[in-house]
Amino acid sequence: MPKVRRRKRVRWVGPFKLRKLLENCLDDSQPWPQNTGGVYVVSKRAWRRIPKKEAGVLYAGGNTSQAEYLFLTRVGSLIADMLGFWWHHTGGQSLWRYCRKKGIHPLDLYLGWVKGIPCGRCAEMEIYRKLKPELCKRTPAGCAKHFSSRCLCLP
Repeated sequence: MPKVRRRKRVRWVGPFKLRKLLENCLDDSQPWPQNTGGVYVVSKRAWRRIPKKEAGVLYAGGNTSQAEYLFLTRVGSLIADMLGFWWHHTGGQSLWRYCRKKGIHPLDLYLGWVKGIPCGRCAEMEIYRKLKPELCKRTPAGCAKHFSSRCLCLP
């Protein structure tokens, strides 16, 4: 009998107030982003189960590579740049500027990420199209292989 391949279950993790996420860095029960392929969102307000426009989504990004630790490294770069330790994450730098202009502390923003997506490129494009993140400067590159109007991450 042939094996049936199960599709990974798409699941959002978070959101976490960035301040609380960093305070809990030594807590083994604190979820952390996965090592490979994923998409994350930064918002002004918390959301339940899935991010929605009403949460004030400021930025969405990800890493489409399956290289080990690349997604986790990308999220780390985002956080460092959001806090003014500019390295090379332009989204984090845009968030820092936004916070400075609006008088919001970056640690008071919310971060969440999605797990179990079949294709990072398709998921990032879908999230961008549906949530219209305020600070994303350009439309993410879609996946020529299997991008469609089919939803992967959001209802």
